[in-house]
Amino acid sequence: MPCDAVGCFPQCVSDSFPDFFLRWNLICSLPYSHTIDYLFLPVSSFQHILELAGSSFLVKAVIYTDLNGTYYPWKSELQDVLSTDYTTLASSVCNLTIESLYLGDPIISKDARCFNIVFVPVNNSNEQVGTTQSGIVNVNITGVQANINIELVSINASLINESIFYNILVNGYNQLNKTLNIYVMDIEIYRE
Repeated sequence: MPCDAVGCFPQCVSDSFPDFFLRWNLICSLPYSHTIDYLFLPVSSFQHILELAGSSFLVKAVIYTDLNGTYYPWKSELQDVLSTDYTTLASSVCNLTIESLYLGDPIISKDARCFNIVFVPVNNSNEQVGTTQSGIVNVNITGVQANINIELVSINASLINESIFYNILVNGYNQLNKTLNIYVMDIEIYRE
């Protein structure tokens, strides 16, 4: 038995790993002959378990500047992920969504994250902007719809459907301080 400064150890030879890393035999030389079986599984063997541990949802919501339904104004810069307009609004929408989820259910929303935020123009073809002597003045206003992908990593997240997610989000949103710089309405939820 070879020894070094740490101690004496039996000499061992390992069998080669099979392609699927299922078993590894460690055979030690006499007088310390032992066979030790180990079970090695690649991470991909647990992929289905990892997928069950979380869920992704697509949240579609129209963004407003107040509770009276004034659209957040569309800008073409919102399509450029490197623009200040995009990063500012994406950060605000993500924070609003994550904070709402947290207030709705802190356990489910623990470590939730936003990804792949896309802004698209949305039209209200008949928004009343004032009145004149000749009648109501209507104009086409282009607002912003946010499409936000939310990833929940909680082990219980796999049990949540669109309806439950919607209720968690809206219940949390209703608890927020209403002195925000943006508001969301017309919320739609899709499981990814």
